[in-house]
Amino acid sequence: MTVTAEAKQFATDPVLEFHRGALPLSLIERLDGLIDKTLSLRKQPAGDGTDEVWAITVSHLMRLGVMKEPDQLLGFLRDTALADRCRELLGGDVVVSVDGTFLRDFQPSRRSVPAPFHFDAYVMGASVPMLNVWVPLSDVGERAPGLTMAKRAFWPEPYWQRVLDTVDEDGMFPRGSRADLMHTYEELMAFCRADEEPAMWSPVLSRGDVMIFDHQRMHGTQLDIEDPLPRRSIEIRVISTERERWLKGIGRPLTFMPL
Repeated sequence: MTVTAEAKQFATDPVLEFHRGALPLSLIERLDGLIDKTLSLRKQPAGDGTDEVWAITVSHLMRLGVMKEPDQLLGFLRDTALADRCRELLGGDVVVSVDGTFLRDFQPSRRSVPAPFHFDAYVMGASVPMLNVWVPLSDVGERAPGLTMAKRAFWPEPYWQRVLDTVDEDGMFPRGSRADLMHTYEELMAFCRADEEPAMWSPVLSRGDVMIFDHQRMHGTQLDIEDPLPRRSIEIRVISTERERWLKGIGRPLTFMPL
């Protein structure tokens, strides 16, 4: 199936890049240590309960007093080629979403609930080109779950069309629409079986590697590993300063950090 002209509304050039060894292991260990001081202290689920909250935003860490400024966690990006690459991809100066940047601690022993499959377009809106700079703090894709990704943007096309059918004329989502934009692994596998070529894959990444992808690519927690190991990661969401000003102009109360 090809993407229809209507389904290309708000579309930008797709992005999926791998930057091997982009970050030093000393930095990975520092980020890992921050999770030790925060997320790892959450309560064990009682009885047969599940671990629903295995992520925390930078803005939440600031409210808890773990840090005063987002630079204390995210400033490292300025010292890497990743910041320049984000500027190249988005066409100018960029900012990091403080509310939309997460530290994650997926722990099978706690019965962590995998993240459903989704397009990141729901985070800022379909009309806001956005990059997810995804940093694994564990080796992922073989023994620990990474992300399972669509091989092409806008796939499955009916689900991208659902995104467009949900947003308003500015590409923004109404309150309460998030649940309709989340999908199960089984739903995605049904589309895979109907596709002529393999439509999804789970990249293998090592500590220090970085993956960058845009808001138009379906993804979710990798689920095809038997007896998986724990996985920690940080996902950093980046948009252009032009789109930041636009969001403020339409009254979206979001917090950003210049990069």
